[in-house]
Amino acid sequence: MDNEQALCYDVKDLCGLLQISRPTAYELVHREDFPKIRIGRRVLIPRAGLEKWLEDQTDNRSGGSVA
Repeated sequence: MDNEQALCYDVKDLCGLLQISRPTAYELVHREDFPKIRIGRRVLIPRAGLEKWLEDQTDNRSGGSVA
């Protein structure tokens, strides 16, 4: 399955999609407002949740930062 069609992404996918480092990706998944699903020790990021979160960050004109 192609990454763009996946229902969820893992941290490695997130790094590639957002062009960020692994430490930055883990900073994101530890944020309270970042969408994630934990299955045991595995962290998955729902595609729809990520898209909404990114849209919310774009709409946040008050200077909120991603990391």
